[in-house]
Amino acid sequence: EGAKVVKAGAVAVTDRKSLAAAQQALAAEKTPSTSVTYVIQVAPPVEADQRTFTESPSLALPDKFPVKAFFDGLVVTEFQWVQQAGSSGFSASAVTKDGSTVIAGRLKDALQKDGWRILQDVPSGSTTQMQFQHSDGRSGMAEVGPFEPDSAYTQVVMQVQTGQPGGR
Repeated sequence: EGAKVVKAGAVAVTDRKSLAAAQQALAAEKTPSTSVTYVIQVAPPVEADQRTFTESPSLALPDKFPVKAFFDGLVVTEFQWVQQAGSSGFSASAVTKDGSTVIAGRLKDALQKDGWRILQDVPSGSTTQMQFQHSDGRSGMAEVGPFEPDSAYTQVVMQVQTGQPGGR
């Protein structure tokens, strides 16, 4: 900021007219010279989106949703039940203002209390990924971490494959 050309070759520069004259004088010289031109574009700063996430009412999970009690107190933002030939599954997303470590611990405790075996529990930065399996053949995965639209929230995304048509 504030850069200014004061001399070009042997010619002093004070304004655009004298700069043009200095450039012509350099071009007329018999010795080769190098010309450097800087083009600077200035744009106004981009303001960050100031909108914040607004909680909507929590969606109700069906009674047969695995570890449904874990979701009590969380805001369920999305729920799906998928049925395919030979199997079905559930998925849900929820948010909370509780920290991700606390929520990952609560989920692990709820799964184990409900008879699920934790196959993998991998913290990675501010995210925890879990894989789990039940003795009845159901299996699932969950990810607990920051909620992108609003860092004040933690998001839980959980998927469970029941292995049987119609859920369990």
